[in-house]
Amino acid sequence: MEEQKINEIMDKVIKEWIKRHGIVNIDPQKIGALKKVLQDSPHNDGLMRVQLIGGGSTYLVPFKDIILNGLKGEDIEKYPEEWWR
Repeated sequence: MEEQKINEIMDKVIKEWIKRHGIVNIDPQKIGALKKVLQDSPHNDGLMRVQLIGGGSTYLVPFKDIILNGLKGEDIEKYPEEWWR
């Protein structure tokens, strides 16, 4: 993923973490690990492609949502499907 998109996601996530936990409780190692995961993404749209086991559809889930809230199988259909696959 391109640096600009990584920074956009990181800014939103860090602001929310600070709001939830306070700045003194933010772990720099977690921030570094998160940045590495985003750098390794082959897509530059900030979305993770997610499929349910046994399902055929691929859903486009924002990394920010997964990082901040997690993702349950029953919630997957609230996200758009990747239509071109």
